[in-house]
Amino acid sequence: MKRKILMASAACVAAIGLAFAAVVTPTGRAVQGIYLDSKDVSRYTPEELREEIDRQFESGPTTLVIVDDTNKKQTVSFKDIGVRANREATVEAIMAYGYEQDLWTYVTHRLQALLSPVRYHLVYEINEPTGESFLRELGNRLDAPGKDAFLTYEGGKVIHHKAVPGKRLDIKATLAALKENARAGQLEMLPLVIDTKAKPKIGDSDIAPITTLLAVYTTQFNPGDENRTHNIQLATDKINGVLLGPGKTFSFNDVVGERTAEAGYDDAPVFMDGKLVPGIGGGICQVSSTLFNTALLSGMTIDERTPHFEPVGYIPAGRDATVAYGYLDFVFHNPYTHPVYIRAVTEGDSLVIYMFGTEADKPKQVTVETSAGTAIMRKTIEKTDATKDTDEIREGHNGMSMMTLRHITKADGSIKTDRFESVYDPVDTVIIRGTKPKEAAKPKAQSTKPATSEN
Repeated sequence: MKRKILMASAACVAAIGLAFAAVVTPTGRAVQGIYLDSKDVSRYTPEELREEIDRQFESGPTTLVIVDDTNKKQTVSFKDIGVRANREATVEAIMAYGYEQDLWTYVTHRLQALLSPVRYHLVYEINEPTGESFLRELGNRLDAPGKDAFLTYEGGKVIHHKAVPGKRLDIKATLAALKENARAGQLEMLPLVIDTKAKPKIGDSDIAPITTLLAVYTTQFNPGDENRTHNIQLATDKINGVLLGPGKTFSFNDVVGERTAEAGYDDAPVFMDGKLVPGIGGGICQVSSTLFNTALLSGMTIDERTPHFEPVGYIPAGRDATVAYGYLDFVFHNPYTHPVYIRAVTEGDSLVIYMFGTEADKPKQVTVETSAGTAIMRKTIEKTDATKDTDEIREGHNGMSMMTLRHITKADGSIKTDRFESVYDPVDTVIIRGTKPKEAAKPKAQSTKPATSEN
């Protein structure tokens, strides 16, 4: 009897040993008792796990709900927003359980899985380019641009208009939240991160002290010249609403930008080598010249100004300021202790530029005068051209040198005078003598038909 009991005990111990050996022996498969959500994936190979992950992802939830700042909800597919199953991360997590380096953890984890199932869930990831593209398109629909505080001049008064905060979808923060939700497996709902206080560049407090018209200047243009009018409007819109702080510099080229077709400018005549020729950006100099006069009358400090090659029709000689991107700029700075504000508008055939500031900064008086000018005589140059048999005269004109004086009378009665020289170059008269011998006239052939004309 004892022998039988001993034999049975030995068999039991052997069976337990074999079972234990089976449990603890590494097989390269998921250990017994591992579940992927509700699916038992015990003994699955990594490849079988990948197939099960794909099956569960395709048969599981395929959408999430996004919620904006107004609590408006929208259902979005995983595919559109870039949510996908991270197969390798899921397989790695499952296969790591029961395969630890520490022997005690290795054994206890395997035994625990036998006694109580260990459950894993799909690991999700975000395809960032897809998610960012979706959110950028969504932002185009949701974003509402803010509006700067601005000033107008009505009924002889400076009128303040309040800033309007905008809202903007924070794509970076929303994408980060989506990635975090994906890592946590919480993809039922995604609140959008929206900045509802997108700060305007110019706030109410920025222009609060500005209550006084410092100066205004107007020039006329021909609205019928559509290309030139278009260019004037573009440049006017660029400088309209500029707030220039104390001591800050205004560069016309920096503010208006390069005058190219890509920037929206049209073909319109421009001066080149003393001649009016087709080019991009014609009309821009009328804006810079009008602004120059507003800056003069408001007491701005003129840092850079260049006259045209010759006087222009829309402004008196000595009062113009030409610009050419990359070559010639019109630059001034604010000498006052408070900011100044530029308002530039077109009204019918008029370009009007205002400069607003504070009563404390406004000069007592500003006057601008120009000298009569000294003529710079043109020359007469003769040339020969052997390809022509007649003479040609290209009439030039005299140039002129003149001085523009600005007198600023300050509050204490002191007067400051600034001088701006304008030199308009002469254009020489050129006489081209044709030296090619004239051909002898050929006798006309006699005809019996009556002479006719085509109209």
